[in-house]
Amino acid sequence: MIQNLTEHDREHLQEALGKSGQKVTPQREAVFTVLLAQRDHPTVDEVFQRAREVMPGLSLALALALALISTPFFLRIRLILTD
Repeated sequence: MIQNLTEHDREHLQEALGKSGQKVTPQREAVFTVLLAQRDHPTVDEVFQRAREVMPGLSLALALALALISTPFFLRIRLILTD
């Protein structure tokens, strides 16, 4: 089961998104939670399926858009948090 973000992770996410002019949304948080939960390289479909555990109403279109638009950003954040 995927756990919610810790307050520490949420603060890092808010800071990083703020620097790039973006805001934390429940959808971004769900995708970010999924990417932090496992240290694999999921496909967009896997991210979508996992994110629906956190946010059942998440649409495939939105998950795809977040994955495509946000992947470089989320990869940078993931590297920061794992250092």
